[in-house]
Amino acid sequence: MPAWIKSGFGEYVKRLPPEIKVELLELKPEERTSGKTVEKAKALEGERILAAIPGEPRSTRSTRRAAPSPPRGSRSCSPAGCATAPIPPS
Repeated sequence: MPAWIKSGFGEYVKRLPPEIKVELLELKPEERTSGKTVEKAKALEGERILAAIPGEPRSTRSTRRAAPSPPRGSRSCSPAGCATAPIPPS
């Protein structure tokens, strides 16, 4: 593993709260010269990564949703200034 990866990982881990446990596991990349397509090599590497995860793999994707839009007629502000949304005719 290149030294810059180890260094960057070490710096990243130092910034995390102490209760978060992180381990760097080096996996051998799929050979790209044996006539495999890039897509096939990526798929095999993905399988290898999932197989290395202890326990049942789970998604780390955020489940937070964006805040709802403000109601019409309310003020909204941004760094460019404030504006009032138009109130539709009744």
